[in-house]
Parts: sequence; structure tokens; C-alpha cells
Amino acid sequence: MKPVKRCAMSYRPLSFFKSLSFLTALLFTQRLLYAQIAPGGLTSPPSPANLPSFVLPTVLRWNLPNGLHVAFVSDHRQPALWVDLAVPAGSVYDPPQKVGLAAMTVRLLDKGTQHRTASQIAQQIDQLGATFSTTVGRDYLFLSLQGLSDDARSLFDLLSDVALHPQFPPSEVAKERTQLVNEIAAELSDASTLATAALDRLVYGAHPYGDYPKGTPETLKAIRPDDLQQFHQTHFVPNGSTLFIVGDLPVALAHKLAQTYFGSWPPSQQAAEAPPAPESYTHSSFVVIHRPDAAQTAISIGVLTSGYTAPNRIAADVAASVLGGGEFNSRLNRAIREQRGLAYYAYCRITRHRYAGSLEAVTLTKTASTGEVVRLALDLIRGIGQQPIPAKELKESQRYLIGSFFIRSATPRGFLTALEPALLYGKGPQELADYASQVQAVTPQQAEEAMAHLPLAHPIVVLVGNAPAIVPQIRSLGSVAVIPENQVDLLSPTLQSAVASDTTPSSRAEAKALFQEVWQAHGGDALKSLQTLQLKGKGSFSPPGLATNNPLPISSFTFTFQAPDRMRMDLQTDFGPVSIGVPGDATPWFSLGVPQDAPAIVVQIASATNLLHLLLAAKEGKETIRSVPDLKTDAGSLPGFALTTPQGQTVQLYLDPQTHLVQRIVAPGTADNPTITATLKNYHSVNGVQLPQQITVTQDKATLMELDITDSQANVKVDDTIFTKPKTASNP
Repeated sequence: MKPVKRCAMSYRPLSFFKSLSFLTALLFTQRLLYAQIAPGGLTSPPSPANLPSFVLPTVLRWNLPNGLHVAFVSDHRQPALWVDLAVPAGSVYDPPQKVGLAAMTVRLLDKGTQHRTASQIAQQIDQLGATFSTTVGRDYLFLSLQGLSDDARSLFDLLSDVALHPQFPPSEVAKERTQLVNEIAAELSDASTLATAALDRLVYGAHPYGDYPKGTPETLKAIRPDDLQQFHQTHFVPNGSTLFIVGDLPVALAHKLAQTYFGSWPPSQQAAEAPPAPESYTHSSFVVIHRPDAAQTAISIGVLTSGYTAPNRIAADVAASVLGGGEFNSRLNRAIREQRGLAYYAYCRITRHRYAGSLEAVTLTKTASTGEVVRLALDLIRGIGQQPIPAKELKESQRYLIGSFFIRSATPRGFLTALEPALLYGKGPQELADYASQVQAVTPQQAEEAMAHLPLAHPIVVLVGNAPAIVPQIRSLGSVAVIPENQVDLLSPTLQSAVASDTTPSSRAEAKALFQEVWQAHGGDALKSLQTLQLKGKGSFSPPGLATNNPLPISSFTFTFQAPDRMRMDLQTDFGPVSIGVPGDATPWFSLGVPQDAPAIVVQIASATNLLHLLLAAKEGKETIRSVPDLKTDAGSLPGFALTTPQGQTVQLYLDPQTHLVQRIVAPGTADNPTITATLKNYHSVNGVQLPQQITVTQDKATLMELDITDSQANVKVDDTIFTKPKTASNP
């Protein structure tokens, strides 16, 4: 054991400085972005008239003899390197009975190869101060490796090894299957996520675009190591794949690295065939997924669209932005939120794959206003394609889209994200150079025509909520199908499960009884007497997306809670103070020098670490309690239940089966922000309340934060103003 410890000590300082160097490079890029695009600070996207010309970086493209496409962009602003390998092996290629095969395959690539064990791969990533991630899309899956350009050869060697020579050890396959099953349960417990997944199924019909990419517990159980090996052998081929390289490299070296590490990749003689495009439909559909005791209704309304290469794609995107894009002034948000106060948000988006896409409008409202919101949304959706958009509205959306594009494309990673679909689906890099002018050129008539080509007269509506209270409100709109949540089958074109779930009506009562056990275990009535709580300690954190085995130290932190729903966390780090605030009746905020509304991941972390608020809100009936499957762990199964707020946010609490103390809190995420998990350990009593002294927060297997509590004080005097977002010159 001693040699291992000495070895660990020998590489960790180097890894820390490399991680720090890469983070510094990212921050430097952000400073360039702010300096070049908005010297006075980015308070809103700039108007098209004031935008600098978008200068398309030189994108060099070539093919290796084995058919691998290579795209290279030289960027010398920082000594960093971004490498993405796009392989045409997305979820669309999953066998019908083994949906999730692509997702499981790509997630296991770094769990052992012919030349490295899983621990050796993790150690090398750590030594390089690099980050490795994978993503499974419908058409492609992506392997991404980021690090310092001085380590280019090591980065390419590692990427080629995990991409070309994975082993899929049975023990790792079993662990990954358990992880995926738990993630699926956590994600689909969120009403909005379930509504979107169900809408995809109905919009795409039997086509695999409608599958939940991670699969289902049933399909994952059918996947064996041999299936993973066969999928990799069939679909991981150079012909059809693209290697994207952006960073501080000479052109000659980029050529050499691509050839050295990917040139021997054997091509396939027969490319795998994708299924035909989804079939269109000519009828509306109203489906209510019955979630008993739900206080709110998650609403998703959508239609089928053309794929990425649709000739009117830009015009449709502009019109969709008018309808419900990223600005608060969109039609959906204005009508539903601003004018009537029926929801906190309402927006729409167009998602395009190679062969088809979907337009989806999303919102969340209280049960009693479900019918009113659905009617408002349907009227706006149908109306967008019936008359030209007023010039003022059109210009506002054009301004937003162009400004957002400039901001996103100013960093190497952002440019790479924009370049990939243009190369994989579209006409190439020139699409990016022409984007702003094409958006500006869209006329009201073109936007109207682009929407008129969609089946907006026959939308599909999915509602997740309390069916007996919802159905009477929408019955006049058309035929309504009601499906109990425990009978939803995301593999069925109708969502109807062939076999009813074993879950019984008594499960809700069992969940509430389990909560009472948890309430008593954590202190019972003593919880109600806890008006404030202040915890202090130290720990470490890794910035999301840059998590490594060498996290950054937190020299001290203070967590302040004021019943029933106010929270603030202050961290002292080497990069300066970091603060997170949850005011209770206002938007959560985040400050790393400049206060701002908290991003989704910060809200997830706050939800997953505020155990007291969760317990108090559930006891007072402010959160809906329902059953969830046990959480499978290496140490055994943990029973649990889900809590859903009136705003539709859901977390799951999993308990020690003997003590009934909460061991894990899971805050479901999205495709952009994966699930957050907080692990709670080492409980002790504070004024009769059982509280954890160790908290570890992880996302997608990466540790984001570790907190060790050294001091706990109850019912201390707290200044109410500390929970309010601090004011600055730009935030009066």
C-alpha cells in the first residue's frame, strides 16, 4: 500500500496545476468574449445593427485513408485543446428490445480497454488535468476530451484507446446498468421530464427517435457484455465518423496526430442502415398521465417537423422564437405568465435530428388552471402559422437569435458545438458564416409559411397531473386518453403498457407512512422548533464540467437556513468567495464576484442539500409524497419516496432501512444538466434534530462538492436580508 500512496503523492500536484491551467484558459476565453462582444458588460444580446461581422475561423477538413473525416480549427488564444469524436452510433440504432444499448456502450468506454484498466484511465485523465465526457444523441454519439495543448499526444493516445479498444468488463456492465436504472427512475419522477419523454414517443410514433435514449429498466436488463461488444464492432467505424479538433496546435501536428492515433482504425465494408423517417399524422391527441395528488400539471404540446436540412429551417426557428423562444417577451410567456400569472415559465423549442424533428411547447401550471393554459397555448401555436408576424416581434426575435449565436460561438467549445451539426447534418462551416444574415433576411411571410407547413392544426398534447381534476377541463377539446403513471410504456407508440404495473393504490399510503418514519427518525416535533440553523466547516469542490480527482479546496463555508424555505451558502475558495442564495419567494441566485440568477445546476444542488426544508415542507403538506422504486446500491437496496413541490420540482429521498435516516437525496436533471445526488453521512443530534456532518454532491458520477461540518448552531439570530440577491451597479 505504501508505494501506491507515494505514487499518488507524486502526480497529484502536477494534476492540480494542469487542472488549474485549463480552468484559467477557459476563464481567459470568457474574458475575451466579454471584451470583444460587449465591453460594457453583457446585459442583453446586442442588436443586429451593432454586431461586429462574424469572422468564420478557418476550418480545415480532410479525410484519412480509412474514411475518417477530420475538421481542424486553429485557436491560439490559450494553450488548450478540445477534441470531439462523433460516431454515427446514436440511440436510433438501438435494437427495439435493447433500447439504451448505445447509451450504455458509450458510458462504458472508459471502464477498461485492451491497454488500460478503468483506474489507469481515470489516473491518466487526472494526471493530464483533462476532462473526458460522452454524450449519446439520436443519430450520433460523442466522445469529448479537453486538456492542455502541450499534452496533445497523450490526449489523442487516450481518446483513441477508449474509442477503439474498450473491453466492457462484466462487473462494470452490471454497475452501469444499476446506475442507468436509478437515473431513469430519478429523471422520470420529474413531471416535466416525463411529459417531454411521452410527447417524443407520440410525435415520432414507432420510430426510434421517440425512444428514451437511456432505455428502460426492462431493456437495460436484456443487455449483456456481448451485446456491447457487437454494437461497438458494428457501429464504431471510421467511415461516417468525424474527428473535430479545436485548439492551440500547428496544422501539421493536427494531421500527424489524427493519422497516428486514428489512421489504423479499420473501416467497415457495410455501413449500418438507419430506419426510415418517421411517418406523419393527421389527428390531434390528448393524453393525461395520471399522477395522483399532483398539485400542478406539466404540459407539453408538440408536432412533428422536418429534419436539420429542411430548406425553411431558419425561418421556422425565427417563428418558433416569436412563439416561445428564449426571451420573456415571447407570445407564450407573455400570455401565460406575464398577463395572467398562470405559470412561472412558458416556452417552445424546435429540436432537429437528421431525418426529423419536433416543435414542443412546455409549461407548468396549477391543476385548476390546466384547461385555461392548454387553450391559450393551442390558440397561440395554431395562430403562428395563420398570419404574418408583425415586424416588431420579428425583429426582436431576430435580435435575440443573432446575439445569442454570437455569444455562444465566441468560445472554442461554443464554436465547436455550433460547427458539429453544420458539418454532420448540414452544408458545412459556411452555414455559420451565413447564419446572422440568413436570420435577418427572414420576412414575416416566410416565417408564417414555415409554420404553415407544420401540422399545427393537429397538435399532440401530453399532461402529467391529477387526471380526475384535469379531464373535465379539456374534454371539450377532443378525445382524452388517461394512462396511470405506473402503466406508461415509453416503448409503445400509444404509451399504453401491455402489462399493468404491480404498483397498487396502497403505494401512496405506504410512501406517506415511510415519510412519517423519516420524520420521527430525524427528530419529530423537534424539527418544528428549529427556526434557524447555521452550519460551518470546510471541504472541496470541482466546477461542473471540470470535475477531477484534484478538487479545489473550500477553506471554510457557512450554511444558513431559516424556516421554512430560506437558505444561503457562502464558500471561501482560492478563486474568491462563492455564494448561493434561495430567498424562498424569489428566484435563487448565485454569485462568483457578480450576483446573477442561479443556473439550473445551482438550483439542483440547493434542492439536493437542503434536507430540513424538504422535511418541513412535506410535513406541512406543501409537497406531494409518492412512492418510488428502491434504489439499488452495491451495499443493498434503499427504500425511498419522492417529494414534488407545487412548482413541479421533484426530489427523491432514499433511507437507511434500519435507522430511516436519509442517506441520499436525488434531484433529477435534464439532458443539459444531469441528475444531482447528495450523499449524507455521519449523523448527530443538534437540539434534538438528527443532521448529517458529511455531505457529498455528485453529478453523472463526478464529485462536485464535499462538505465536512465542524460546527452546528440552532436558533441563532439571522439577518433576513442575507437571503436576498446582493445589489451591484449593474443589478440595482
